[in-house]
Parts: sequence; structure tokens; C-alpha cells
Amino acid sequence: MGTKGRDLALYLFFASAVVVVAGRLDGLHVMPFFCLNIITGTAVLYYYYYQSSARKWSRELGLKHVVLLPVHYRWAMAMISISGGKIAGRGRRAFEVHIDVPAGLSLHRFLKTLDGDLNLARIKLPDTLFFWETTAPIPSSIRGLIREKSKNGNAFWKPGGWAIPRFPFTGRNMKKGVLRRGAILIQKGEV
Repeated sequence: MGTKGRDLALYLFFASAVVVVAGRLDGLHVMPFFCLNIITGTAVLYYYYYQSSARKWSRELGLKHVVLLPVHYRWAMAMISISGGKIAGRGRRAFEVHIDVPAGLSLHRFLKTLDGDLNLARIKLPDTLFFWETTAPIPSSIRGLIREKSKNGNAFWKPGGWAIPRFPFTGRNMKKGVLRRGAILIQKGEV
């Protein structure tokens, strides 16, 4: 599902809620929209359990500031393709990368920890597609890996966000000018 799946569910939830209320006031049959409202509302509530489980699993993996949110591989590829990206290879699984930045951490310390977390994820999870949307700086070792893998079509790093806009009041405010999206496929035997 990932955050974009949650955002899509939130859009559908509120749109269907408006249709249900307006339809009921007008005396129309709104049961399909009511069912859609129940389903999307349940999906949004499940997302918070799903996110906390991913955070716990990431800490057990040894990651300090990175949270790997498992998503369906086809969903990840759909997000990448509708946003103008392309990944040539195929992995077994996909993760949406999230960064938890604790308050008061210096930029140098943050980048050092982030570099360690991302390289640890790369080593422990081969044959995996990682994708993200961030305003945070990316460590130089990861930027170099992205440049290297983009030559054979297994990575990209582009300005802007994903095609599905962030739902209002969810997550951090992202500065539009520095928002970037990217993906990298780490294949088995490359580590």
C-alpha cells in the first residue's frame, strides 16, 4: 500500500463520503458509495498498524533512522511508471523508504547514520526494489550507486514527487523546490 496507497484511499474515502451525504440528502441510492467509504476507511485505519509493524521490523533489522515499508511489487512498478520513471530489471520485493529524523541531530551525524542504514538495507535485502520521495539529502555513496545503476536502467533520481499528490495534513510539509523521487533495484549478487 505505501503512503501513496494511503493517500489514494483518503481521497476516495472523503470523495465517497461527500457523495453519500449529498446523495442521501437528494434521496438517491448511495449504497455502492457507502460500501466504498467503509472499505477505504478500513484501509486507512489498517495503514497505521501496517506502518508501526514496518517500523518495528526495520528496527529488528538493525536500521536506526530508516523505516522500510513493504509494498506490493506491482504497486511499486505502477507508481514508478506513471511518474515517468523506469526500472529495467525485476526484483522479488519492494520497499518504500521512509526516514525518521530525530530532533537535534546534526546534519553530519544524520548523513552518517542514514548512509549506514541504507547500505545495511542494501546488503541484507538483495533482489529488492527500493523507492522514495524526499527532501532529505542522500549520502554520497548512495548517490554514486544510483548514478552507476542508472546506466543500465536499474535506478533513477528525478526532481518532483510521485504522480499521486500527498493528501493534505498527512506527513511532513515537503518543500516543492527540493522534493525528489527515486528508485533503485538491488539485484542478487551485486552487494
